[in-house]
Amino acid sequence: MKKFKYTIYTENTPQLKPLLDRYLKAYTILLGEGRWRGQTEQSAIVIHFALNPLPVGIGTLIQYILVDCKQDSVYLETQEIDLAEFTK
Repeated sequence: MKKFKYTIYTENTPQLKPLLDRYLKAYTILLGEGRWRGQTEQSAIVIHFALNPLPVGIGTLIQYILVDCKQDSVYLETQEIDLAEFTK
C-alpha cells in the first residue's frame, strides 16, 4: 500500500514540539547541531509517515513552523513509499 514519508528539516525551537503535537498524531524527531548563515543552531529532523490525510495539510504545517518558530526557511522532503506495519 502506497503511503507518504514527510521529512521536515528545521531549527529545534521551544515552539516546535507543541506545534507538531497539535497537528501530527505520531512523528520521530532527530536532534542535532546545524549551521545556518555561519551560526550554530540546534537542528531538528522530523519524520512523519502519512497513513491518512493530515487534518491540516503538510504545506500549512510548514507555514505554521515558519511563523511560530520564527524561521527564515524550512525544508520538506516528500517520498512515496511502501509501508508495512508489524504488530504483536
